[in-house]
Amino acid sequence: MACAVQSYNHQLATEVAELSNELGDNGFFATIPSSLNWPITCGGVELDFLPTEEECILAPSYYQEQQLSSTLPETKSTRPASLFELPGKGWWDESELAPSVYKTLKEREQSLSKIEYRSPQLMSRQNIVDYIFVVGDQVMVSPGTRFYAVTLMDQFMDRHSVRENRLKLLASACLMIAAKLEDLDDHLPTIDCLLQAAQTGPDPCTYTREEFEAMEMYICKFFNWCLTFASPAHFSGYFLKHCPDWARDAAPNLLQTSVLHHVAGYVERRLYYEHYTDYFIELGLKDYTFMQYSPSILAAMSVCAARVCLGVVEPWPLELESITSFSFQFLTPGIEKLLNAHQSDPFATEFIKYPPNCEFVTIEWLTTSFVEGKPTQVTDRYRLFKHAPPLRYWDALELLERYNEYLGHKEGDTRALAFRRASCVLKSLPRKVTHIDQVNALHCIGKHSAQVIEEILTTGSSSEVEERKNSEWFQCMEQVFTSIYGCGPATSDKWYKRGLRNIEDIRACGELDLTEMQRLGIQYFEQLSCSIPRSEVVIITDFIRGEVEKCFPGTSVEIVGGFRRGKESGHDIDLLLTHHDASTVAILLESLVDHLKQKGCVIHIDLSIGHNGETLHQGGAHKSSHTSQGQRSRVTFDHLDKALCILSFNESHIGPDAAILNSLPLVRRVDLIVSPPEQYPFALVSWTGSRQFNRSLRRYATKELNLTVTAHGVYDVAQGTSLPAKTEQEVFSNLSLPYFEPWDRNC
Repeated sequence: MACAVQSYNHQLATEVAELSNELGDNGFFATIPSSLNWPITCGGVELDFLPTEEECILAPSYYQEQQLSSTLPETKSTRPASLFELPGKGWWDESELAPSVYKTLKEREQSLSKIEYRSPQLMSRQNIVDYIFVVGDQVMVSPGTRFYAVTLMDQFMDRHSVRENRLKLLASACLMIAAKLEDLDDHLPTIDCLLQAAQTGPDPCTYTREEFEAMEMYICKFFNWCLTFASPAHFSGYFLKHCPDWARDAAPNLLQTSVLHHVAGYVERRLYYEHYTDYFIELGLKDYTFMQYSPSILAAMSVCAARVCLGVVEPWPLELESITSFSFQFLTPGIEKLLNAHQSDPFATEFIKYPPNCEFVTIEWLTTSFVEGKPTQVTDRYRLFKHAPPLRYWDALELLERYNEYLGHKEGDTRALAFRRASCVLKSLPRKVTHIDQVNALHCIGKHSAQVIEEILTTGSSSEVEERKNSEWFQCMEQVFTSIYGCGPATSDKWYKRGLRNIEDIRACGELDLTEMQRLGIQYFEQLSCSIPRSEVVIITDFIRGEVEKCFPGTSVEIVGGFRRGKESGHDIDLLLTHHDASTVAILLESLVDHLKQKGCVIHIDLSIGHNGETLHQGGAHKSSHTSQGQRSRVTFDHLDKALCILSFNESHIGPDAAILNSLPLVRRVDLIVSPPEQYPFALVSWTGSRQFNRSLRRYATKELNLTVTAHGVYDVAQGTSLPAKTEQEVFSNLSLPYFEPWDRNC
């Protein structure tokens, strides 16, 4: 498909745009400026022709540097660092073809495979994305290149298991490929520069030039040389072009406290918009929960979040809603997540100048102020992002739930369940509750819960909640007793009645009849009761994954529980393991436990061999199992093999990680669960949680479908059959439900 380019005229630009779909399938049409005032860049080489399929771009780096170096221009190009970066003169602005190109990009967006979160290194993703951005800054590639590299990496990792020591190699190769597609010749990084970057910083890795070239070629072949994906940067330029408040006379559309209030120039104002938008795109790409959004949606959210921070009265004007087909209501959840991430970003002040003491209000506030002739008082009616009341309804109900759980009797459990259900319903509401009539008719909102909600609506607090929260009994139960490993509500209440109030009282009391778990829970109370940050979870999981790989290569290790649902901290770590070989699964857990003992990691292990649910669909009773002390215990949650561990980690186990060196040795609760491969999707759903989500799922399956859902499968007990599944998605499909992402299961 060779096509000589004789001149860069408008007719040719039209022809190139019309051919974009066909050329893209051949793997070498990425983004061509409609004005064509400069040669087309192909694989880092300026071309005066469109290459054949055999001459396609993304030739390996050695081909580009050794065989095509003579074609590179002698003088430095005067073009911008990216086709999307020239303020006020970008090709989005001048081209009549911009709508057509945008339409093509939207079609290209559909070619991106849906991320299914199958990568074993998902928890390491943020670190490697950070690495791409840091190295991208060092080699001075455009933001669009960095964003494109992350897109390539996500697609690749979701379908490959990449060893931890190869992640930097993968990231560097993706960065090189993205630079060839997005950047100019004189901005292309060299292989030597990327290899040197991999050898510096935390977790240095050394790769050869041959390994780099092989990885680059493998990535290209994986995509079948069709690398014409759309990234958020491709869309953000088009959206920014349609912002209605760029010109000098747009100042009335800015709040008085806006960062842009005194920035009148078109170019200067646009630079602010682009800078802030790129920052929010970067925030979104770092958070794996944003992988659920397409590039155009993330770009729209980032543009809107940037406008909020810049103090624009209309964060998402009708012009943007019209060209994107995204309503402000549709974007709001993601925008709020971006703004929350910004507020917790320790480096935010390096990028964002947030207006101090600023309220972000709707246009209704402005028109009301005009009618009244003075600034109207800002209330929740006019706020874009509503302030939560002093006490959130679900926080109050969850406190009452815990209070009743601590009572430790059947009536308390029933009340706790009622409060939990009501809390889940309130969390799922799409808008803020402003009147009790909005909840009275809702399912699972009982009379007691409604009374608490009504009092909070009226006074901002609940007398019952405050009384419970401030009681000495509840504080002892909440902060001390139930935080002790192996100590339940009944034991905690006995200790309270004996006059014990804190951990020192318990340690000083020599008359307590303690179990082994309680003794260890008291001994290691400070470490076991503290919150575990996600960064520690990643380090510990990497260690466990490495050790199990030594014993049984090919074993999958997945973080489950709250951390898989996106939580940033927790009190224990749940790891779900499986192997494709059933005979390996049978001995995996006991062998791994023995190996960890040899490594000196084990303080305590309660080992339950549950026979992995055999005869479960036939209604078999709970099987008994052996513990590490030789006693037999009942498996009450499921029949999977489990090891409930207290493990100790020192520098020899997890390496000299500067972030946690002062905390070593780490003593943490780690639960290891092993599932046969055919039961793995069901175990993954069950152990991801949340508890209320699983309860609702099982209740729905029983009441609506007459099916039994367990961690081992979905069973039709009446027929004596099961519904097999190979993925989580198939589990939900078998239940006639849409797939819920892990972070959407936080009931």
